Amino acid sequence: MIKTSDDNCFVYIGTYRLTLPNNANLKASLTKMDTKVPNQIIYTHWNIEFKNFNFSIHINPQSELTELKQFINQTTKRDDTEVEYCEINKITSVTHGSYNQPRTWIDWWLKKGKLTLCINLQSNEFPHKEPSKKEIEEHKTLINSIIFIPDQKAKL
Repeated sequence: MIKTSDDNCFVYIGTYRLTLPNNANLKASLTKMDTKVPNQIIYTHWNIEFKNFNFSIHINPQSELTELKQFINQTTKRDDTEVEYCEINKITSVTHGSYNQPRTWIDWWLKKGKLTLCINLQSNEFPHKEPSKKEIEEHKTLINSIIFIPDQKAKL
């Protein structure tokens, strides 16, 4: 994490950079390692916590944007999920969800290069919390701060 001059922080997750406001808390955790599994891949999960809402973030090197609809359908036991394609700072993205009843839940998947950045926003009060205009603006600012940072080749 790198602090900026305006009290925000840059967070680098894979090939993506997000700008966090100073009132956000960042936590990271690793998937548990099973010593019985050879060549296991350990994943890092990031949580960005605000007063009433949390962003859960991870990198997926395998999923394509088209898989968000299937993922939501499987987890919600539905088959009528509508996803919306969009672009965030020249990064192809797909989103689904809203702050509305019955549940505060928004997903964004962004992909440029080989890694998909998977983001989920939920309220701390399950299943629904009505956000203030300030909270919505904070969330939009965070999502719109995401930029792609291409990998650099190592020089020996």
